[in-house]
Amino acid sequence: MGKEKKQEPAPSAEKSFEQALADLELTVRQLEQGTMGLDASLEAYQKALQTLRFCYQQLEEAERKIELLKGVGEDGTPETSPFQEMSGQLEEKQQQRSRRRSTGE
Repeated sequence: MGKEKKQEPAPSAEKSFEQALADLELTVRQLEQGTMGLDASLEAYQKALQTLRFCYQQLEEAERKIELLKGVGEDGTPETSPFQEMSGQLEEKQQQRSRRRSTGE
């Protein structure tokens, strides 16, 4: 009978972000050593890509949950804004600082 391809669960289905990242780092080290055969290297590379996608998805999900504290209202309740609104402002401020440094201001 033909060689059956084993179905592995989705990468890091039960793993935390930290565990998936540690697995990714281990795979990268193994690939950099160059001691695996071509087939094993390709398989490890494909698994690493799946794990990387999982990590990016986890990061994006975490970013959506983050809110930045803008201040405190008169009644003592926190005033927040979504993280993504501020990310553009932060990038803009960084560009302004870079321009000032390059012009010597």
